[in-house]
Amino acid sequence: MGLIDFLRRVVTHAPAHSAVLSTGFASLSGLLLSLGVARAASITEMGAFAVGFAGYALLLGLTQAMVAEPLAARLPDPLQQGAGARQISSAAGLLGLLMALLGLLTGNDYLAIAGIAAHGVCLANYTKNITAVFGRPAFAVVQELARLLLFAGALAIPPVRESPLLLYGVWFSLYTAAGYVSTLLLRFDARPRWRRPPVRWGESLSYGAEFLLGSGTTQISTFGLGAWARPSVNAGLRGVGTLLGPVLTLTVSGRVLLIPFLSRSRAEQDSRGAAWRSTVALLAVSVPAVLVINALPDAVLELALGDTWEVAAAILPIMSVEAVLALVSTVPFAGHRSEGAHRRTVLLRAVVAPFRVAVIVLPGIWWGPVGAATGTLVATVATTVLWWGSYLQLTRRHEGLTS
Repeated sequence: MGLIDFLRRVVTHAPAHSAVLSTGFASLSGLLLSLGVARAASITEMGAFAVGFAGYALLLGLTQAMVAEPLAARLPDPLQQGAGARQISSAAGLLGLLMALLGLLTGNDYLAIAGIAAHGVCLANYTKNITAVFGRPAFAVVQELARLLLFAGALAIPPVRESPLLLYGVWFSLYTAAGYVSTLLLRFDARPRWRRPPVRWGESLSYGAEFLLGSGTTQISTFGLGAWARPSVNAGLRGVGTLLGPVLTLTVSGRVLLIPFLSRSRAEQDSRGAAWRSTVALLAVSVPAVLVINALPDAVLELALGDTWEVAAAILPIMSVEAVLALVSTVPFAGHRSEGAHRRTVLLRAVVAPFRVAVIVLPGIWWGPVGAATGTLVATVATTVLWWGSYLQLTRRHEGLTS
């Protein structure tokens, strides 16, 4: 299949439409939250928000890695999809409780709220992903659009708009409500259940550990910077993350969408071709978006981020390149999942994780936001090269066995 045929297939494919729209609405909702907090908060409070938001991203990524992604690779039937909701419920409930306690113990209200809301939020993310990819694409779009519109309405209320913590709480309340309403509408049983999960708990925990060693290192680094670096470091990184929100959201959502696509391509003996075409398609979306963001006048970006722009300005170009590379690396990662190369994935991440955390946190402590941003870029370059090299080796071996 040529690139033009591939792009035509993507554009005319209903799940692709729903994935793009639901991801776009979710990204816009997160963007409105981050912009609202940035405009109303001091740099110190923006740093606390960054830690809380990292906790939310960690919980969402963990439950997605433990349940949604391995389940998606198996192309589940409706019964298995419903069972997946119960497993998500179990994992999110426990992890959310631990994070809420951590937030209370450290005095970070943003982290505590993320933990309290985790159960409903993770269910919302699961229902969005499952419906977008398997059979009910319009559902995911309506779920995220409703959440976006309700939050936009809340922004029109002055007391909500002027209080960063209240705004944050409203956003999570709507997210949680979306999870419970969607679960009811889909007739999923969302009660926690530990017995007979669709993804065995041993396997699920292994995938969770793999996530912590990989993508989770970004959130772990945020916690490290929050503990030992100046608040301006996390504030600057969170400010840039706000501006690059659409690209970063695509990175998270892209994994779930790519895994079943590459699994089908593997069955058709077209793994490498599908991977390259997916990469080109992702670059075609992300590079123009990043260029537009960087071309915006400083006055516009300062209006968007408030005081945070002062520390974010110097690192926006660095983190823009990093965001595109991180998106490109999701393709070989999804390819490893589609190949069932779990042990290989864990080994790669175990090697990279300590390097990644150290190369982000230490420069952030020593040289501030520019040091942390440069370290993040260096770590992502190394990770992207490693993932692609390993995946190409895997596909060559697979094609050799089947030829």
